[in-house]
Amino acid sequence: MSGFCTDLDEESLLSSLSERYDSFHKIIYQTICILGVIANICVVVVLLRPTMRKNPFNLFLIGIAICDMSLMASYFIYKQVQIELCHPLYFTFIWIVFTYSYALFSVLFHSASLWITVNMAVLRYLVLKSSSNSSRNWPRLNTYKAASFSIVAAILIAAVGSAPNMLRYQIFYKGELPAPDVCKANGSKFASFYEKPDSNVSAYILAQPSFWNCTWERFSFWIAGLLLKLVPCLLLTIFMTLLVRMLVEARERRNRLHSGKQSTLSSLPTQTNNGRDKSVGNEKGASTSGNSSKVQAERTTAMLTIIVAVFLITELPQGILVIWMGIKPQVRFAMTQLSNILDFLSLLNSSVNFLLYATMSNLFRHEFLQTFGQCCPKRFFSLFNSKKKRGGSTDRSSIPNINNKSGGRDNAAHREIQTMAIKLVREYLFLLNSENVFIN
Repeated sequence: MSGFCTDLDEESLLSSLSERYDSFHKIIYQTICILGVIANICVVVVLLRPTMRKNPFNLFLIGIAICDMSLMASYFIYKQVQIELCHPLYFTFIWIVFTYSYALFSVLFHSASLWITVNMAVLRYLVLKSSSNSSRNWPRLNTYKAASFSIVAAILIAAVGSAPNMLRYQIFYKGELPAPDVCKANGSKFASFYEKPDSNVSAYILAQPSFWNCTWERFSFWIAGLLLKLVPCLLLTIFMTLLVRMLVEARERRNRLHSGKQSTLSSLPTQTNNGRDKSVGNEKGASTSGNSSKVQAERTTAMLTIIVAVFLITELPQGILVIWMGIKPQVRFAMTQLSNILDFLSLLNSSVNFLLYATMSNLFRHEFLQTFGQCCPKRFFSLFNSKKKRGGSTDRSSIPNINNKSGGRDNAAHREIQTMAIKLVREYLFLLNSENVFIN
């Protein structure tokens, strides 16, 4: 008896998967692009408010939002015409120029967004490392100057990685040709534009220039694969791991200090003197205000870590596929067949940041409602107020108390036996009640 499913090969399996998804891709990309562009515009507007400009790391988030909205807007326009091959605009010089520009700048925007995220993770790690190091040799990194330098460096790296792709295409004019028969057939969506028997269309194509050979093709492939995919994914993995480690260690260290102070205070005899009672209260208040900046720094780190994780999840499959193609060129068909699925991952990555900011930061929600409150239903305000009440104190300098119920000790004991992954999840859930994620 022969092997099971011997008539199937890798190409047929991928084609089956791509055909199933392609039937839904149009409605999916249209929804993501429209909502994503609007969401990223809102992100930029909110992050430019005076309250949000206090943290230099918001400059990274603005850069990412601009790159993402540019990518989604250009993709939406390109797909609207590219799907309709008989669209009159498809045969114009304006469209071939737009297609050429899209082929260049889509790679640049996507790569710049990825490298801005990488540099944001690197700079955040260095800021935390310098703050925990007592040495004065560390330069000040939590500044707009450092953030601006990192963003410019990210754009330059993306431009270098995209440079071979800019040389790969050239516009050629093939003259006037008869309109395709499928465009003139009855039932065609644009048949009315080609009713004349002698209707011709301008034939413009994008092709490789005469100097482009196999050496250039290999050079372009490996530069793009390494500099725009593999290296940033590797750096994201390393620094996300380091940030998560520092986040968990800081959380555990603060829990130990908090439990030690609680045991010390509980051992003090109860006094009826108002002065002594007041002094104990002041000690607690000083402890709370002293830990406030550390707590806010942890929240910012966790926020940026989630953004990095989303980038890694969506970019890693593409990086693996690119390296696979470099090792085994015969699987190039996979990139073509899975193109819409890979596009979906990139669009998802570009549109999800607004949801992260809105669900993790009371400050962002507050500034969003202050900016767009007149455009939002009143239910948005009631939802915001209810979340603020559930979050406890609204003082930005205070630590949200998540263990003020009778089950607090049980929850603390439960956290001690959890794995690092579970601790990280709880830290993200803790951010849902955070008052100030964006400000250190």
